[in-house]
Amino acid sequence: EEVRTSYSSEIQPTSRSILAENILHPSLTKEYPSLNSFALAVKGDKETIRHYLSGQREGKLYRKQWRLTELSNAPG
Repeated sequence: EEVRTSYSSEIQPTSRSILAENILHPSLTKEYPSLNSFALAVKGDKETIRHYLSGQREGKLYRKQWRLTELSNAPG
């Protein structure tokens, strides 16, 4: 059984940036480097956020205020 002794905050090469637009409070609109970073910021469930990003949820807005858009990370 493997035990993690430290936490790495490195972004995985396969992660995608997320643009989170808050329609109620535009000053909170921000680009996040990964789904995990957005989930941590809003204390949300990653699986639920994935459903909103993929369009599998009826409501287009996460928590009735966040419009989520997955950004492509083109190699720079």
